[in-house]
Amino acid sequence: MAELRDGRVAKHLNHLTDMLKKNVEEIARDLRSNIRVNGLGGEFTFFFSDHEFTNFREAISTDGGTGAKFLKLQKHLQDRGIRLLPRHIYHHGLSYSHTEKDIEELPKAIRESLPDLDA
Repeated sequence: MAELRDGRVAKHLNHLTDMLKKNVEEIARDLRSNIRVNGLGGEFTFFFSDHEFTNFREAISTDGGTGAKFLKLQKHLQDRGIRLLPRHIYHHGLSYSHTEKDIEELPKAIRESLPDLDA
């Protein structure tokens, strides 16, 4: 409980989430992909959209409203041992036990997967 009281858990989760967002944004630029990641404090969600959005109605309409591209990504990641919920609007979570190495692996798998998503 000391980790919760002194802020270590929140700081760690925020750090990992920020790291994930930065890495995915870099991949999106490099590959000219419209993948986006929103998140804070250990929760994150991937979206495919060409524009920023500010509310749930806009978020749910990303990826053509179907989540088809996200589902392809989810399957690719699952095949690499990375588990995400199979819905494009669900929040996925990190825990205190996740490490920077874990967060480095997720963007690598995303980079490998993105070229196949439009096929």
